[in-house]
Amino acid sequence: MTKRVFILGAGFSVAFSSRMPITDELGELAVARLPTTTVRVPMTFVGGTFEEWLSRLAEDQPDLDEAENFQQRAVFAQLSRAIGDVVEERQREVWWSTPPAIGILLRFVAVMHAWRSTVVSFNYDTLVEQAVDEHCLWDWEANRRAEHSDALDHMPMRPAANMRWAESHEETFRLLKLHGSLNWWWVPGDSTGGTINRWVTTGIERPEPKGLAERERELPGRSRFIVPPNALKSAFYANPLTRELWRRAAQAVESADEVYLVGYSLPRTDMVTVGMLRERLTPETRLVVVNPRPEDVCRQLEHLGVQAASIETITGGDCVGLLVDRLERAVSADLAEELAATKPVDGAYVAVSWGTDVTAAVTDITTENGILVLGCTLPGPSFDTPANSGGPQPKADLELIAAVRATKPSMVVARFPNGRQVVLAQTGILHEASGRSLTWRALNPSVPRSHLPD
Repeated sequence: MTKRVFILGAGFSVAFSSRMPITDELGELAVARLPTTTVRVPMTFVGGTFEEWLSRLAEDQPDLDEAENFQQRAVFAQLSRAIGDVVEERQREVWWSTPPAIGILLRFVAVMHAWRSTVVSFNYDTLVEQAVDEHCLWDWEANRRAEHSDALDHMPMRPAANMRWAESHEETFRLLKLHGSLNWWWVPGDSTGGTINRWVTTGIERPEPKGLAERERELPGRSRFIVPPNALKSAFYANPLTRELWRRAAQAVESADEVYLVGYSLPRTDMVTVGMLRERLTPETRLVVVNPRPEDVCRQLEHLGVQAASIETITGGDCVGLLVDRLERAVSADLAEELAATKPVDGAYVAVSWGTDVTAAVTDITTENGILVLGCTLPGPSFDTPANSGGPQPKADLELIAAVRATKPSMVVARFPNGRQVVLAQTGILHEASGRSLTWRALNPSVPRSHLPD
């Protein structure tokens, strides 16, 4: 299988809503929340200068005396708090408004899950994590739903009081957040990494005093773990957690067949990332730049030694949506190939499934313009056995596999009684006991049941 790495910058989140701030806009919003300070604050931020200033605040500077460096660090702590508050407020606003673009994000994580890709994120927001928890990304090996903790590989760990008993490790894509996250907390300056924890609530909730009190009780004296990109000599980069995340990212890039830069501008000032890409990209790696204006990124990649012929661009205001459309088609084509190579399960029927709780029986199989279309019943918590349903009978797994082999479809989609259809991304075997034991070939849609088109 093709190994793909997706590197996400601020433009990725902005693609889902203009309310999500890009780097310099975030700086302006955070600075506006600062109390009165004697530290000189830049009048404006342009071209990523906010990250440069943030990194300068995080480390002692040789041109400043001890008192001035203390003042700089105090402002950095205030800015970290303000950054977290701004991002948290904006992403809550974006999620609860449920714009159509959130559906693109949900489809994106479904593809990442099906491919078990590596996603490297420089964003502080938790939109990807929320999308994982909103979806039903099923791990058919463990027969359980994957959660955002699984995508993070439980790094950093939750505090003991915030953990579920005997937390599981479901298989899904890997999410590496190299600049920290608004829900990661630590004791500033802790180079051991022992105080870095992830505080998890049940989704993106409206502010609740009880939740705040619980966090302050379980994580006393902690600040948000928001990493300044260029503070290379600080405890942010000296602790084992950050080093491990960067090590995993470097290994993923080195072994990747394709690397996607999605909404990431690759600024030259981001020396850590630039250095990693320069050393880890191979001549065989194919680069895909997803950006409304990709020219600067392409020039920077060529400066790193990447041949222009190895770089592809996806441009325009809807470039992230175009990317997800393309990825969805590719993952469904992979599903068709997998089904064609699969031995039919004797006695099994076919269903579209969101795990084990919500299913829709496949009652019709047709081909339209090279796409395999599976006609389904309405989704529900369960459906009757073929023997007593009284309606259209579910198709057997043998029929599905035969149709795939005969037609060699470019995609596999599910069509519901209202005519709406969704792309199918992965498959597994579902065993259900309903009157008598049944086996189903389960096909997972790329959107959760809650976002099924009307």
